[in-house]
Amino acid sequence: NMASQAIPDINIDKETRQKLLEQLEVPIMNPFINKSSEWTITERLKFIFGLFTLVPIRICLMIIILGTIGILSKIGLIGVSDEDLKQPPTKGRKFLLKLFSFLARVLLFVMGVYWVSVKGKPDKRATIIVPNHVSFLDPIFMFWAAHPHFVAKSGVAEIPFLGSMFRFIQPILVDRLSPTSRSDTSDEINRRAHWKGDTSWNATCLFPEGTCTNGTSLIAFKYGAFKPGAPVQPVVIRYPFVNFDVSLVNGISGGMLILRTLCQFVVYMEVEFLPLYTPSEKEKENAALYAQNVRSEMAAALNCPTTEHTYEDVLLQIEAMKRSVPAKKMVLTKSIKSQFADLSYDDLKFQLKEFSQMDTTGNGNLSLEQFRTALGLPDSHYVTDLFNLLDVSEKGSIDFREYIAGKALISKVLTTDETIRMAFTSFDVNQDGVIELHELMNVMKYGFPDISDSDVAELFNTIDRTDKDKVNFDEFSSHIKKHPEYLSLFLAYKKESAAKTLSEESKKDI
Repeated sequence: NMASQAIPDINIDKETRQKLLEQLEVPIMNPFINKSSEWTITERLKFIFGLFTLVPIRICLMIIILGTIGILSKIGLIGVSDEDLKQPPTKGRKFLLKLFSFLARVLLFVMGVYWVSVKGKPDKRATIIVPNHVSFLDPIFMFWAAHPHFVAKSGVAEIPFLGSMFRFIQPILVDRLSPTSRSDTSDEINRRAHWKGDTSWNATCLFPEGTCTNGTSLIAFKYGAFKPGAPVQPVVIRYPFVNFDVSLVNGISGGMLILRTLCQFVVYMEVEFLPLYTPSEKEKENAALYAQNVRSEMAAALNCPTTEHTYEDVLLQIEAMKRSVPAKKMVLTKSIKSQFADLSYDDLKFQLKEFSQMDTTGNGNLSLEQFRTALGLPDSHYVTDLFNLLDVSEKGSIDFREYIAGKALISKVLTTDETIRMAFTSFDVNQDGVIELHELMNVMKYGFPDISDSDVAELFNTIDRTDKDKVNFDEFSSHIKKHPEYLSLFLAYKKESAAKTLSEESKKDI
């Protein structure tokens, strides 16, 4: 009996929805978009001229330099075991590292960085160096200036020919497929930072942002460099430009970025080594606080703001650009997770894909018709009510921020195990523990009389992941958690049906 079952209240007041939307931060600036100007006639002529003059010469010289480093690295690694590479470099290898750092400066010169405006200098007391990350040129400069060890993906050691060079400079390799990767990396940074022995490690250089930005702001820092509680030396890097931005971010492919960089007559670079930052006892105990305070110092030196973007925002924005979802419609993953801790990056990516498929016009907004069509449901006041629930701004359309916030809120309020079980039981008419197509068809026809058989069949096949023509509870629950809007629609229908039943029973009693 529908009237006797406890049906959750699906009314989420507008104030709650509006407050949530305000808490989902939409960044004022976008640190992941290349700021190069449009291709002016001058830039086009420069590119054509450079392509047939500067580029061939520079590439030949780069091959010679990298080839020399590669050959010397192979020679330097003769007789050196993996165990030896777990120890600080010997005097002989340190001499070669200094030679490589000189060649790194020659490499920068060949690529158009003829001079670098440098303020300050590397502090020999620093065991960890933390620069901001803008371009592929950053690590080359840092290697020349401080010949440090870097933190890098494990795959770099396997690059043909250059692999020996990376192995020689003894980076801390990160295996992202390993479940212990983060803790292993942190332990190795800590081991080197607090090394006690006759020989010493060079400083470890980490880019705490974890990815490149365009330099307009400093994004959230990862904590790996700060967990050891050792003093760090912050470094700030800028690339002043008029037309071409060398930042390795979205908006230009990596290959085209390198090609256009090699076509430039000159690339300007400014670097400032800030004073050694020694953490307080409180900062040593709290890596997040330590990272935040160092970031504030660097932002002040760069005269730029800080934002709470993370590496996941880079990945999400790449997906958004692929799917024509405007950046101004995105939200920060950190602000979403602060409200809905269970919402993972994969969930956000899935919902972005879902939203873009609904948005057939590609303008970043969903109309009621697009929303209804995507759900595969006929015109109904249930669908209209749900659409209005998501349309917090009441502009007659839903943007991605409203969509993701609304779905997350519905999921948080409605998708309890009890509610999902109640819905499953309602569809499982013969109570045999599975839902068959005819059962789904019967219930859907009650709520949406005009729904077509093909639309119901398509929905059924979407839920039935095992293709056994039966939907078990796990399949049903998984689908509902990904698509809480269907549960919302079902509960609205069920609540209305229960109210009608009660009304009819009351009339009978009278």
